[in-house]
Amino acid sequence: MRKSEINEVLAKLYLRLNGYFTTGLIMHSPEWGQTRTEIDCLAIRHPHHRQSERLVDSAEFLSIKDGEVDIILCEVKSDSHNLMFNLPVRTDL
Repeated sequence: MRKSEINEVLAKLYLRLNGYFTTGLIMHSPEWGQTRTEIDCLAIRHPHHRQSERLVDSAEFLSIKDGEVDIILCEVKSDSHNLMFNLPVRTDL
């Protein structure tokens, strides 16, 4: 496994342990068989989520207000000089 793959797995695991459902997201191109880009992790957490049997609360900075749904688009980077979403995610509606 490459470092970037390990970082993605760790990010997804962290979010899952904090109550998020996680999946990847591939943005397809109009050209058959091509992709525009992908988002490493799409994570969602619904209000009133509890895992009391774990005896560990979710991370404080991931807290959400009652009644809100939290959605995170996660792009995991291993290069600290390139900390932004891929160009198609930023520019292609």
